[in-house]
Amino acid sequence: MVGFNDVPYLSRLSPPLTPISFPRYQVGIEAVQLVRERIDNASATAKVLLLAPALAVRGSTAVVSSY
Repeated sequence: MVGFNDVPYLSRLSPPLTPISFPRYQVGIEAVQLVRERIDNASATAKVLLLAPALAVRGSTAVVSSY
């Protein structure tokens, strides 16, 4: 089982939940930059930004063993 966005209590569950999280700080920086660019140039074309998520493997995921 995998959750979305790592919050502090996920590691305390039994088993600890494996989360996928996004760099929230970086998302905020990029959002502000995009707004500033749009204010400076309202006719600018839309941008697509790809920010890599992070996976923290914990106890809710495991290697599947063969029978």
